[in-house]
Amino acid sequence: MMGGLTFMVGGHMCCGVTGSELMLRLGEDASAKAIAEPHVRPMVFTGKPLKAFVFVASEGVATDGALRDWLRRALRFVEKLPPRKPARTAGHDKSRKRPTASPVIGEGPEVRSGNWTWVADEDAQLQVRPRRRKR
Repeated sequence: MMGGLTFMVGGHMCCGVTGSELMLRLGEDASAKAIAEPHVRPMVFTGKPLKAFVFVASEGVATDGALRDWLRRALRFVEKLPPRKPARTAGHDKSRKRPTASPVIGEGPEVRSGNWTWVADEDAQLQVRPRRRKR
């Protein structure tokens, strides 16, 4: 939907990466406050601002601590939302199970998207890091 990589929590979009920016769902109130912070801008999708979402430039998440803080803020909001039921599509065959992705454990395979690297640590906790380019 957003032209990037997104992560869902309880069926709700929580965060993702679009180009070189981190996209976060913070809720309307927190997003309005966050826009005043450095490297943050409102999310505009198809010409309309999405009041509950913001973009944070890569400079705003350059350190692990900054990235962790932003992700916690998004999780805090999304975890309060009621879980969503999966949408049913026309012609859905209940007998056919969809493949599920298993978590990536340790420093093994990584998912890379643009300027970001996504890795699950030993506890299956997702880590998102700005990708360090070789010079």
